[in-house]
Amino acid sequence: MTPPPPTPAHTWDKVLRSARRARSHLYWGLKSRFASVPDGIRLNSSQWDAEYAAGDWERLDAITEVAHYMVILGFLDYAVPRPKVLDIGCGHGRLTRLLALFGFADYLGIDISAEAVRQAQSLAIPKTRFEVADMNHWDTTERFDVVVLNESLYYSENPRDLFERAASWLTGEGVVIVSTFRQSPGSRRIWSQVDAVPTKPLAACSVTDDATGHTWDVRVMRRPTW
Repeated sequence: MTPPPPTPAHTWDKVLRSARRARSHLYWGLKSRFASVPDGIRLNSSQWDAEYAAGDWERLDAITEVAHYMVILGFLDYAVPRPKVLDIGCGHGRLTRLLALFGFADYLGIDISAEAVRQAQSLAIPKTRFEVADMNHWDTTERFDVVVLNESLYYSENPRDLFERAASWLTGEGVVIVSTFRQSPGSRRIWSQVDAVPTKPLAACSVTDDATGHTWDVRVMRRPTW
């Protein structure tokens, strides 16, 4: 009996990528309905590393993603010219590359994935720093003009707590910018938790890419004057 031909490497890549996405979808389905997710399903640093190493997140570099990034950058530049920026969940540096076109005083990006941070550091953009850190437990004594939470709050164990901590890291006139992908199962829950925190809203908009139908909601907020 002739053995079956070996499965091509590119086919296995597709299978593994589909498996990673299936796990992510299960995670989102549970996260949207329950406050916590079992440890066996929760996304961990090893899974993030595998996804970034495989290029799964290069889809963020697509032209269909550009519009909502431009809104973030517009809000950021309007709030404080040449700001000191904290990017929570910076990934492989997509926002960093675009931000470099606008100019900034200092940039710190944190991400749980060492592979994502390695890719971001390889961009070698001046005045940038990166840390491998879990946003659920990370803290700092530094203060920033802008804190960006770009599609990262729904990965937090406690989105409201993370948002409150983000606001506490601001300078006096600093702003928090939050962007979420509306089609994410956890998006509605995220905004309900953000709205529960006293802030001074400055602007908000929704951005839809007509080609994909994908929509992002972006808001910029300042701490209220007590």
